[in-house]
Amino acid sequence: MSKTLYLISSTSTQRDVPSRAEDLYTSHWFDTAKAYVANFAQSEDSWVILSAKHGALDPTQDVQPYDETKLSQSRQKRQSRNRGVVADILRRTEPGDTVVMMIGQRQRESLVGPLTEAKRLVEVPMAGLKISQQRAWMRKKLEEAGVTLPTESAQAEDPAANANQEAQPAKDPDDS
Repeated sequence: MSKTLYLISSTSTQRDVPSRAEDLYTSHWFDTAKAYVANFAQSEDSWVILSAKHGALDPTQDVQPYDETKLSQSRQKRQSRNRGVVADILRRTEPGDTVVMMIGQRQRESLVGPLTEAKRLVEVPMAGLKISQQRAWMRKKLEEAGVTLPTESAQAEDPAANANQEAQPAKDPDDS
Protein backbone atom coordinates (compact mmCIF):
# COMPACT_ATOMS: atom_id res chain seq x y z
CA MET A 1 0.00 0.00 0.00
CA SER A 2 1.43 3.37 -0.96
CA LYS A 3 1.86 6.11 1.56
CA THR A 4 2.58 9.82 1.57
CA LEU A 5 5.47 11.72 3.10
CA TYR A 6 4.84 15.43 3.62
CA LEU A 7 7.94 17.62 3.44
CA ILE A 8 7.35 20.94 5.24
CA SER A 9 9.75 23.86 5.24
CA SER A 10 11.16 25.14 8.50
CA THR A 11 10.93 28.86 9.14
CA SER A 12 13.29 31.34 10.73
CA THR A 13 10.83 32.15 13.52
CA GLN A 14 11.70 29.83 16.41
CA ARG A 15 11.39 29.37 20.13
CA ASP A 16 14.39 30.46 22.20
CA VAL A 17 14.71 27.09 23.96
CA PRO A 18 15.46 23.54 22.79
CA SER A 19 12.23 21.92 21.61
CA ARG A 20 10.82 19.10 19.57
CA ALA A 21 11.19 20.08 15.91
CA GLU A 22 7.41 20.28 15.47
CA ASP A 23 7.30 22.85 18.30
CA LEU A 24 10.52 24.76 17.54
CA TYR A 25 9.20 26.68 14.53
CA THR A 26 6.54 29.19 15.50
CA SER A 27 5.50 31.13 12.42
CA HIS A 28 1.86 31.32 11.39
CA TRP A 29 2.82 29.68 8.06
CA PHE A 30 4.42 26.71 9.86
CA ASP A 31 1.48 26.34 12.27
CA THR A 32 -0.91 26.30 9.31
CA ALA A 33 1.19 23.74 7.40
CA LYS A 34 1.37 21.54 10.49
CA ALA A 35 -2.42 21.73 10.90
CA TYR A 36 -2.84 20.88 7.20
CA VAL A 37 -0.75 17.72 7.54
CA ALA A 38 -2.42 16.76 10.82
CA ASN A 39 -5.82 16.93 9.17
CA PHE A 40 -5.13 15.45 5.72
CA ALA A 41 -2.47 12.80 6.33
CA GLN A 42 -3.69 9.23 6.65
CA SER A 43 -2.56 6.98 9.51
CA GLU A 44 0.20 5.38 7.39
CA ASP A 45 1.52 8.78 6.22
CA SER A 46 4.30 10.77 7.85
CA TRP A 47 5.96 14.16 7.66
CA VAL A 48 9.38 15.72 8.05
CA ILE A 49 10.60 19.28 8.39
CA LEU A 50 13.21 20.56 5.96
CA SER A 51 15.73 22.49 8.06
CA ALA A 52 18.56 24.62 6.71
CA LYS A 53 20.89 23.32 9.40
CA HIS A 54 19.74 19.74 9.93
CA GLY A 55 18.21 18.61 6.64
CA ALA A 56 15.14 16.39 7.09
CA LEU A 57 14.03 16.49 10.73
CA ASP A 58 11.64 14.07 12.33
CA PRO A 59 8.96 16.21 14.02
CA THR A 60 9.58 14.57 17.40
CA GLN A 61 13.35 15.09 17.28
CA ASP A 62 14.76 17.46 19.90
CA VAL A 63 16.46 20.47 18.31
CA GLN A 64 18.40 23.47 19.61
CA PRO A 65 17.38 26.88 18.21
CA TYR A 66 19.72 28.05 15.43
CA ASP A 67 20.31 31.05 13.18
CA GLU A 68 21.44 29.35 9.98
CA THR A 69 19.31 29.96 6.89
CA LYS A 70 19.32 28.41 3.45
CA LEU A 71 20.22 31.77 1.96
CA SER A 72 23.31 32.09 4.16
CA GLN A 73 24.73 28.76 3.00
CA SER A 74 27.21 28.22 0.22
CA ARG A 75 26.01 26.39 -2.88
CA GLN A 76 28.25 23.45 -1.93
CA LYS A 77 26.71 23.21 1.55
CA ARG A 78 23.15 23.39 0.15
CA GLN A 79 23.93 20.67 -2.39
CA SER A 80 25.45 18.44 0.28
CA ARG A 81 22.45 18.96 2.58
CA ASN A 82 20.06 18.23 -0.27
CA ARG A 83 21.81 14.96 -1.13
CA GLY A 84 21.32 13.96 2.50
CA VAL A 85 17.65 15.00 2.34
CA VAL A 86 17.08 12.89 -0.79
CA ALA A 87 18.77 9.90 0.88
CA ASP A 88 16.63 10.39 3.99
CA ILE A 89 13.41 10.60 1.96
CA LEU A 90 14.35 7.47 0.01
CA ARG A 91 14.90 5.60 3.31
CA ARG A 92 11.47 6.70 4.54
CA THR A 93 9.60 5.87 1.33
CA GLU A 94 9.30 3.18 -1.31
CA PRO A 95 8.82 3.38 -5.09
CA GLY A 96 5.23 4.42 -5.77
CA ASP A 97 4.93 6.47 -2.57
CA THR A 98 4.03 10.14 -2.80
CA VAL A 99 6.13 13.03 -1.50
CA VAL A 100 4.09 16.20 -0.99
CA MET A 101 6.42 19.19 -1.02
CA MET A 102 5.27 22.13 1.04
CA ILE A 103 8.56 23.90 0.48
CA GLY A 104 9.79 26.74 -1.71
CA GLN A 105 10.95 26.54 -5.32
CA ARG A 106 14.65 26.89 -4.47
CA GLN A 107 14.33 24.05 -1.98
CA ARG A 108 12.58 21.80 -4.49
CA GLU A 109 14.99 22.29 -7.38
CA SER A 110 17.53 19.67 -6.36
CA LEU A 111 15.03 17.27 -4.78
CA VAL A 112 12.37 16.66 -7.44
CA GLY A 113 14.65 15.09 -10.08
CA PRO A 114 16.32 12.46 -7.86
CA LEU A 115 13.03 11.56 -6.17
CA THR A 116 11.22 11.20 -9.50
CA GLU A 117 14.08 9.07 -10.85
CA ALA A 118 13.70 6.86 -7.77
CA LYS A 119 10.02 6.36 -8.70
CA ARG A 120 8.55 8.57 -5.97
CA LEU A 121 5.50 10.57 -7.01
CA VAL A 122 6.12 14.24 -6.26
CA GLU A 123 3.26 16.64 -5.62
CA VAL A 124 3.65 20.39 -5.15
CA PRO A 125 0.16 21.61 -4.24
CA MET A 126 1.16 25.25 -3.72
CA ALA A 127 3.58 25.69 -6.64
CA GLY A 128 3.77 29.29 -7.79
CA LEU A 129 2.01 30.73 -4.75
CA LYS A 130 3.60 33.45 -2.63
CA ILE A 131 3.85 32.91 1.13
CA SER A 132 0.61 34.74 1.97
CA GLN A 133 -1.18 32.88 -0.82
CA GLN A 134 0.14 29.56 0.51
CA ARG A 135 -1.31 30.27 3.94
CA ALA A 136 -4.61 31.31 2.41
CA TRP A 137 -4.70 28.13 0.29
CA MET A 138 -4.01 25.89 3.32
CA ARG A 139 -6.52 27.76 5.50
CA LYS A 140 -9.18 27.43 2.79
CA LYS A 141 -8.58 23.66 2.49
CA LEU A 142 -8.76 23.31 6.28
CA GLU A 143 -11.93 25.38 6.53
CA GLU A 144 -13.52 23.31 3.72
CA ALA A 145 -12.72 20.24 5.84
CA GLY A 146 -14.45 21.83 8.84
CA VAL A 147 -11.26 22.64 10.74
CA THR A 148 -11.27 25.89 12.70
CA LEU A 149 -7.86 27.46 13.16
CA PRO A 150 -7.13 29.98 15.90
CA THR A 151 -7.04 33.56 14.74
CA GLU A 152 -3.63 35.16 14.47
CA SER A 153 -4.46 37.51 17.33
CA ALA A 154 -5.23 34.49 19.53
CA GLN A 155 -1.92 32.89 18.56
CA ALA A 156 -0.05 36.09 19.34
CA GLU A 157 -1.49 36.08 22.88
CA ASP A 158 0.45 32.88 23.68
CA PRO A 159 4.06 34.09 24.09
CA ALA A 160 5.41 30.61 24.84
CA ALA A 161 4.04 29.25 21.59
CA ASN A 162 5.27 32.16 19.52
CA ALA A 163 8.60 33.28 20.95
CA ASN A 164 10.24 35.81 18.62
CA GLN A 165 7.10 35.94 16.45
CA GLU A 166 6.73 39.70 16.66
CA ALA A 167 10.43 40.45 16.70
CA GLN A 168 11.07 38.98 13.24
CA PRO A 169 9.28 39.73 9.98
CA ALA A 170 7.42 36.90 8.28
CA LYS A 171 9.63 35.26 5.68
CA ASP A 172 9.12 32.93 2.80
CA PRO A 173 9.98 29.35 3.81
CA ASP A 174 12.71 29.55 1.14
CA ASP A 175 14.47 32.13 3.30
CA SER A 176 14.84 29.96 6.39
